[in-house]
Amino acid sequence: DEYDQTAVQFPETSIVIRAFNEERWLPDVLEAIGRQTYRNFEVLLVDSGSLDRTRDIGAAHGARIIRLRSEDFTFGHSLNLGIREARGAFIVIVSAHAIPADERWVEHLITPLRRPDTAMVFGAQRGHAVSKFSEVRDLERVYPSKPLVMDDDHVFVNNANSAIRRDL
Repeated sequence: DEYDQTAVQFPETSIVIRAFNEERWLPDVLEAIGRQTYRNFEVLLVDSGSLDRTRDIGAAHGARIIRLRSEDFTFGHSLNLGIREARGAFIVIVSAHAIPADERWVEHLITPLRRPDTAMVFGAQRGHAVSKFSEVRDLERVYPSKPLVMDDDHVFVNNANSAIRRDL
């Protein structure tokens, strides 16, 4: 018997969301992801033992859920689990309380990764209406309005809102 053997099409980008008890902010994050103009992605939610509705919210928005016991949590381990399960060539990393600011967020993160000399990209973070004043001021200091280009002598990265090439 002959059958149609269609190659599995993987998304170009995997969005890995780290979460623990994030039912308050996760709907906003997932809705912002749903509004992206770039669409060639999958969403993975790495949940570190949430006791609230975090996993249900993720599943309702189509995220693939990766469970991690809270006692096994470290930031690095949770990212490694998500990246291991990801299928995309680009890995977008976001914390479940870091709400993308616009509809081109993913596109802005992955475009520089198309250059072979770029290993990682990260986006600025801004405060929210409920953020403490001191946190907002600190974010303004750390993330100036002008893009930064890092070199070997001046390195600063943050993976609450970032992207890497999977091959690295």
